[in-house]
Amino acid sequence: MTLIQSHARPISTIFFIALLWLILGFWGPVPAQEEIIKLEVLHSQDHYQAGKTYPVLLRITITPGWFIHGDQLSDPFAFPTRFLFKENPPIKIGQIQFPKAEERKFDYSPEPLELFSGTLLVRTEFFIDADARPGQKTIQGKLEYQGCTAKSCIPVEELPVKIAVSVVGSDQPVQEINQELFEQAGKQVENFSFGRFTIGSGVGLILTLFFLFLGGLALNLTPCVYPLIPITVSYFGGKSRHLRRQVWLHSICYLLGLTFTNSLLGVAASLSGNLLGATLQNPLTLVFLSIFMVILAFNFFGFWEMRIPAWLTRVTAKNYKGYFGTFFMGLTLGIVAAPCIGPLILSLITYVAQLGDPVRGFLYFFMLSLGLGLPLAVLALFSGLIEKLPLSGGWMLWVRKFFGWVLIGMAVHFISTIIPWDIEEAFLLAGVAVAAALHLGWLEPSGRTSVSFRRIQRAAGAVILLAGMIYAGLEWFSERPEVAWLDYSRPEMIRAIQEQKPVILDFSAKWCGPCRIMDRRIFQDPEVRQLERTVVFLRMDLTFQRAQQKQVMEQYGFRGVPSILFFNREGKEERDLRIEELVSRAEFMRRMNELLRRAGSQ
Repeated sequence: MTLIQSHARPISTIFFIALLWLILGFWGPVPAQEEIIKLEVLHSQDHYQAGKTYPVLLRITITPGWFIHGDQLSDPFAFPTRFLFKENPPIKIGQIQFPKAEERKFDYSPEPLELFSGTLLVRTEFFIDADARPGQKTIQGKLEYQGCTAKSCIPVEELPVKIAVSVVGSDQPVQEINQELFEQAGKQVENFSFGRFTIGSGVGLILTLFFLFLGGLALNLTPCVYPLIPITVSYFGGKSRHLRRQVWLHSICYLLGLTFTNSLLGVAASLSGNLLGATLQNPLTLVFLSIFMVILAFNFFGFWEMRIPAWLTRVTAKNYKGYFGTFFMGLTLGIVAAPCIGPLILSLITYVAQLGDPVRGFLYFFMLSLGLGLPLAVLALFSGLIEKLPLSGGWMLWVRKFFGWVLIGMAVHFISTIIPWDIEEAFLLAGVAVAAALHLGWLEPSGRTSVSFRRIQRAAGAVILLAGMIYAGLEWFSERPEVAWLDYSRPEMIRAIQEQKPVILDFSAKWCGPCRIMDRRIFQDPEVRQLERTVVFLRMDLTFQRAQQKQVMEQYGFRGVPSILFFNREGKEERDLRIEELVSRAEFMRRMNELLRRAGSQ
């Protein structure tokens, strides 16, 4: 199938192939049990002549009280609304334009969510090949979406899509239809989005851009970039023999070349974000991504050496004159330095793709590139400063291994959601920080010949160690223990019946905002935890889609989360006590006490 989105999509050869493999999903969404949405195809003509392009509207009607996610989301576990169409020669589907999603704030969401509600018109177009034979053609595909109410969400569902196209010869008459709706859509064209072209605001964005700029500056200290500084500066120095203004212009061209390449990369990555939201619901994808990050980290640690292909080196070594030559140097710096900066670029690509925002993708990579290229441009203007730079040495290897630990941290971030042990991500990341501090501060031999750098090394290790301990401490004191959940299984239900204990069966997911709220407000409450002596707490995690989940959902007759089921001592559900939305602790305890009262009378 070909993914059709409201935009195009995507550093070097090996990273692109790996990222493309990552984006391929393995687990399909579950089919809808009852309609939350209805889809209607609105044609612009009653018949279509071959060799032309025609618009078509897809009208989505959402059941009142329900919402579906927008086509672009920042939450990696949320699923964006999207269309998938099969290849169907001789007709090709074009770009899809979703209307701008509305922002809504719910009790379970700390930030506003991008959602669709009511009726929306999605505009697309199709092209009919000139040699297409007259007759009835059908474009087949599906609409995938994740529905939510103000208090609950359902797993991803799909709705079949069929667009019937009547193709006629060029000499046959055709008649325009539904023009009022197409005119209405045309007037609203400014509200259509090819993604969330929003910049965002606030201190968070400013800090993110600042740290990305600092990260770009730090990349100049890696062994792949630092040796290029004298070469680059000598190139600019040759320009200073002529007019001083030329040096300024060449420096600007150099920066533009560097930022142009990486900024376009950021935009392309963000335009692939629709795919990533679904992909990250696949455990195999997260495992692959984590392993890939660790492999790249081992490159930084020196276990193996990643080199760019020889033919690519020859291309970048060509000397072009004039301003274009300077611009080309900026374009190729990222390729030459790929063994050092490539893994970090890939990590940023993954993060930007989750955001799905082309503007922020551009800004993030622009700031990183600016930090990477600005020191070279400044040294080019003031070439005398190069004599004050420290000589290459073991300290560069230390910087490289520091970035290796950054990649290890990112691997832990991705794998923490699927590890079978009940360990918070914060503690895992704190463990990585402690290990990195001991290695970089005291065990790493790079730069031991320099007393001053040795002091810097130990100070940096102490800072990292302290930061990890503070992070773990804050998490420890902010989190309260939760009830001891048992994984749902038929044997556990039978054991509870044999022990004559009531059962609480909770269905939850990491993408479920109400579930996270209820975990904090209800299942970490000491009074609720005391019930473990008399009640069996079972849970099924619906974060990742599996065949068993569909069977259980059909068995108990529910479709969304949160869903909490109450069973008596005989293993029969008390249907009137069932919870299928966000509730308060008091409401949960009322139903819990009612279950215990009924169980006591049995």
